[in-house]
Amino acid sequence: GQITVHEVDGRPVFAMDEGIFRFDAATERFVPDPTFASVVAAGRRGISCVAQDERRNIWVTSEKPGHVDFLSRQPDGSYVHDPSRTARFPAVPYWSVYPEPGTGAIWFATPHYVLCLDASAPPRPPVAFPSLIRSVVASGGSLLYGGAPLAPEAPGPELRYSSNSVRFEYAAASFDDETRNEFQTYLEGFEKGWSAWSTETRKDYTNLAEGRYRFHLQARNVHGHPSSPVAYAFRVLPPWYRASWAYASYLLLFLGLLVAVRRYELRRMEVKHQRQLERVELGKLRELDELKSRFFANISHEFRTPLSLILGPVGQMIAEAPEEKTKERLDLVRRNARRLLQLIDQLLDLSRLESGKMQLHATPGDIVGFVRSITTFFTGVAEQKGITLGLEAAVDRLDIDFDKDKVEKVVTNLLANAVKFTPEGGRVAVALGVVTGWAEIRVSDTGIGIPADRLPFVFDRFYQVDGSPTREHEGVGIGLALVKELVALHHGRVDVSSQEGRGTTFAIRFPTDRDAYDSEEIVAVSDTSEAGLDASGVLVEEVAPKESPAASPSGTAPSDEEPIVLLVEDNEELRAYVRRFLEPAYRVLEARDGAEALDLSREVIPDLVISDVMMPRLSGYELCRALKTDERTSHVPVILLTAKAGPEHKLEGLEIGADDYVTKPFDAQELAARVKNLIETRRKLRQRFRGAVVLRPSEMAVSSVDKVFLKKLLSAVEQHIGEEDFSVEALGREVGM
Repeated sequence: GQITVHEVDGRPVFAMDEGIFRFDAATERFVPDPTFASVVAAGRRGISCVAQDERRNIWVTSEKPGHVDFLSRQPDGSYVHDPSRTARFPAVPYWSVYPEPGTGAIWFATPHYVLCLDASAPPRPPVAFPSLIRSVVASGGSLLYGGAPLAPEAPGPELRYSSNSVRFEYAAASFDDETRNEFQTYLEGFEKGWSAWSTETRKDYTNLAEGRYRFHLQARNVHGHPSSPVAYAFRVLPPWYRASWAYASYLLLFLGLLVAVRRYELRRMEVKHQRQLERVELGKLRELDELKSRFFANISHEFRTPLSLILGPVGQMIAEAPEEKTKERLDLVRRNARRLLQLIDQLLDLSRLESGKMQLHATPGDIVGFVRSITTFFTGVAEQKGITLGLEAAVDRLDIDFDKDKVEKVVTNLLANAVKFTPEGGRVAVALGVVTGWAEIRVSDTGIGIPADRLPFVFDRFYQVDGSPTREHEGVGIGLALVKELVALHHGRVDVSSQEGRGTTFAIRFPTDRDAYDSEEIVAVSDTSEAGLDASGVLVEEVAPKESPAASPSGTAPSDEEPIVLLVEDNEELRAYVRRFLEPAYRVLEARDGAEALDLSREVIPDLVISDVMMPRLSGYELCRALKTDERTSHVPVILLTAKAGPEHKLEGLEIGADDYVTKPFDAQELAARVKNLIETRRKLRQRFRGAVVLRPSEMAVSSVDKVFLKKLLSAVEQHIGEEDFSVEALGREVGM
């Protein structure tokens, strides 16, 4: 580009495209002139002319871009750039400038015209003008403000949170060159201070947070004169979930949650406390069940012992009675004693069912033949009352698994009730059939029937349909309760239908499928279809006992040669009764409790021990265990005599080594036969031992304690076999006898 030379303060300056330079004589180079630093710093390029007027002020023109700069001379000789003097100059290329001497006029040459500025005229005083906010528009095009006068402290509109973007459009009432008016803004509450000056006439704010805002606006005109400021206030509302009512709802919800949690905790503590009470109550109920079970066991023992003393002598008296009337009276005593025994057994069964101790022992068998045999026992009683008793079976034989003892009790109870409540001339029918996986037994009668309102309660314990003191039929109300429990234990069901005055029908069903039972409920034993009604059945007549030589009373005292029987019983009358039956065939020694019997059996080794189970100091179980674990008495057979008739009690006694288990009340002749058989078995065993040349304890059918004793005996004999003076007494001392 071109270089022009101009004079400033009597020195040459060089105008170039890059700025204004001076010549440095020391370095002989052109360097930027610091006098024009402000012009150069402002980005002026393409300097066309530099001139100094009479007041020593400097005027600089440029072509690209077209501009005029005024540098005011200061008293200290420096220059200050003053844009206000040339603010209204048009933006056109300026070729040259000429300060006219003596007139104060400054001439400027452009490609199309010449401008003249009177530099001697005083500066134009500032004229006040306002800045104006023309409009405020929210997001979505909603007009909030249209240019009306604003109150100084007006709160302004409130914007929804969804309309939190705002556009401000503004202007200034200065018209010297309105395109060169400049503005600065400040949004109080969003920005930290004023923005830079800009000719933009609008400002956008987006995504404003909730809160109060104030928009401030100030303008300056082409002369640099500021306007009076203006402000516009508005508020952005919070979203609904941060509104005051929302926080109130949150507070209420939180309080409600606290109340709910508190109620839950209180309920949980209440439930926990209730469960603790239930556990305590359950524990008490279990204790009560145990106490009840022990009570039934004890009371049955107390009842069975006197019943033994009644039934035994009565049976003997019936056999010996010469007159028929006497036999009839004694038979009445025996039947009622058996009735009492049956009630005791039913109470014990209910107690075992309630405590869960009764187990099902189902065995394969013909249930048709079994029920037929039970029905046969009631034929005589039915004929005596003038009742027709019949049995109808859809099949001749039906093999299923069932517990014979429990089915016998069920059918016996139903038949006994049917016969009892059917008047003379009535009919009792037993029907057997198969109904889709069930063996059904129906017992129907034409008796008095059961009222419909009392039918749902007939299986309740101790419930009686006729509970009045003038009722016609006796009963305690446990038979049907026992029937229901036993059928349920059998995985079956029992139903009843009745019409008052016309009769009642009981229908019981037992499963025919073996899979209906648990594996431990199935017992594989030989088949039997005959009912085993014993002395506990109220309608079974007992054959008069025959005297055996061993049980015949005699005034002759037993000799020392007779076998010794140790009788252990805490009831003195029962001891006397059994002793009279065993003498004179045996020497009978008596003991009142287990401890006394244990001492006596070690002092005088008996041939057999008969012991009650429930005794003071030492029970029969403990006595049996002590005898069987002692080498001196392990060979002595033990018969346990007890009122505990449950199979689990029998099993317990047999597991500890008892040789036999007799339930009260017992048949004295049967007890004598058992005593005789056990003593005879032991006698034959001793004879075998005496006749054996070689003893092999491992081959003998004896207990482990006996094996130890025999091994010790053989060892002692083998050790002293060569000693001539080794006597029987020495052998006894060697083995601890």
